[in-house]
Amino acid sequence: MSGQVSVYGGGGYVKNLGANKTDSAQIMDNLKQNMWLDRGTRAVFLDFTIYNANINLFCTVRLITEFPPTGGVLASSSFRTVKLIRYLTPMDYFVLACEIIFILFLVYYSIEEALEIKIHKLKYFTEVWNVLDIVTLLIAYICVIFNIYRVVRVSQLLDSLLANGTQYPEFDSLAYWQSLFNNAIALTAFLCWIRVSFSFSLFEIYLFFI
Repeated sequence: MSGQVSVYGGGGYVKNLGANKTDSAQIMDNLKQNMWLDRGTRAVFLDFTIYNANINLFCTVRLITEFPPTGGVLASSSFRTVKLIRYLTPMDYFVLACEIIFILFLVYYSIEEALEIKIHKLKYFTEVWNVLDIVTLLIAYICVIFNIYRVVRVSQLLDSLLANGTQYPEFDSLAYWQSLFNNAIALTAFLCWIRVSFSFSLFEIYLFFI
């Protein structure tokens, strides 16, 4: 995948294609005949979303054609494959149960850290591992909030799409934030692993000296 030459704002002109190849070809011919692209055009974005029901995955695709002021045409693309519909199979509901348990643990450790801050006050933040705990909790809360927002937003988009099958499903932003969500989850797991490994190391050193 090649990168974009520039970053473009939200302005511009939008044209929805048809639901089949014939309608889309007619729309494209009409745009071509009416000079939809002119000398002032700097980029054309072709966005579409596909869904594989067998594996429950969305793929948001963006094909970009740029016309730099120096001349020529530069093409690039972006593909994001994400799982937006979270709970369908029994395994998905098992994951939901694990997520609920995770939230309970998150609340418990938040209360524990709040009590420690109340006791030690600003001295609490002088320890590196305490700061790591706070950062981990904050990232975990952000992930939980986004997880709830995603479920609600996807449900709204699917209901709107079922009511009007000719509209374009705008899953692009959700797919982008889902990718960031996956990175945040990976970071949280990494920080937790470091914290647990450090705790066990101290425990082993303590047993060694005993």
